[in-house]
Amino acid sequence: MTQQFSVTLYRSVRDRRGRRERWTWTGLRERLRQPLCGQAKDRLPLWSPVSFYEGASRGAVGVAWVHLLVWDYDDGTPIDAAVVPWLDWPWLVYTTWGHTLEHPKFRLVLPLADPIRGRDWKVRAWPAAVELAAGEPDPKCKDPSRMYFLPGAPPDRIADYRFIEHDPGGRLLSLDLKPLEQKPRPCRRSVRLPGPAADRLRARRLRTDPTTREAAAQELGAQISGDRATGILCPSCQRYDVYFFIQPHKQVRAYCNHRNSCGWAGHLDELLGWAA
Repeated sequence: MTQQFSVTLYRSVRDRRGRRERWTWTGLRERLRQPLCGQAKDRLPLWSPVSFYEGASRGAVGVAWVHLLVWDYDDGTPIDAAVVPWLDWPWLVYTTWGHTLEHPKFRLVLPLADPIRGRDWKVRAWPAAVELAAGEPDPKCKDPSRMYFLPGAPPDRIADYRFIEHDPGGRLLSLDLKPLEQKPRPCRRSVRLPGPAADRLRARRLRTDPTTREAAAQELGAQISGDRATGILCPSCQRYDVYFFIQPHKQVRAYCNHRNSCGWAGHLDELLGWAA
């Protein structure tokens, strides 16, 4: 297999931008074949099977393309059962830090025939793929920017580490993307206006005018309690935990509640633009 796949490598969980590399299937196999040991799990480097837009930092909104399908199994599904739906395509399996013989934990990695746009991953590719999967893969894998630790095992369980490769030759996996579900939107006053001048006016009002900020909260489907809009989908971690204040003198920007693990922050026009 000569096809190359773009991946992003991270030195640690604190690395916000990572380093882009291109791996062949052979290169991927060699990087995942041998586990790292002798260090704590949270000190392991990580990888993500995606390429980001130029200048984008870590987070789902910055993902340009997803190049490999990764399943993360922690539910005790046996490896032999998890791979059954995928026997017609190449794949590899490597066990993860918490793996034991009694309770298998592992990742199943499949190369995609064609990369999938980041914006299509959660809403179109993941639903199509999960219908084919066996067991209960971790639903957090629907986040296109999700990072995965490189193989590692505690020193006392290094002998239990497993790496399995399967390559029947021929075609790679192609996902039949789900059509986007068209949901009726409630009729409400929009804060979007056409044209560059109107965009600038909208951005200024979103920073200064409580009425416009409240209309934005309604458009984003937020829960409004007093002066606080909450429960908004985060562009970075894909959790409904973004909030902002209606009165801009308290706090102009919107923030994700997960300051340590996500840290997203942005102005309301950015949030509306992403959600459009």
